[in-house]
Amino acid sequence: MSIETALRRRLTDDLGVSGIVSTRVSPEWRREGTALPAIVYSIDARTPVRTLTGTTELAEFSVAIDCIATSLSGARALAVAVSVVLNDNTTYGTVDGTKIQWSATDGEDVERMDDQEGTDDGPRVVRQTYRIWATGG
Repeated sequence: MSIETALRRRLTDDLGVSGIVSTRVSPEWRREGTALPAIVYSIDARTPVRTLTGTTELAEFSVAIDCIATSLSGARALAVAVSVVLNDNTTYGTVDGTKIQWSATDGEDVERMDDQEGTDDGPRVVRQTYRIWATGG
């Protein structure tokens, strides 16, 4: 399993998150016209973990999660549900040789998506960043 597959499975398997977005969890970008709320995730960096004896199988991944909703309160509620899942600091298991260890949130930003109409009523996004450690990802 890849880190991308593990992340998507982690989010869609959780009832708190899937109860809000169903299966609207996508890598990299959201298809235009997709119903909201939705989640878009990206793996922004992969850094091997090194020790004094050399490189290990463990890698650190920088991950961005965009929680998108029609309102800021909806985006924040989705961000809280995602945070509960990803900040539990428990191993999500080993599947196909990939073992995931989730880490705390690195940061959170709020932004408005441009609605192309020049108004201020476009969807809102809460972007969270995480550091995730995994082997085999």
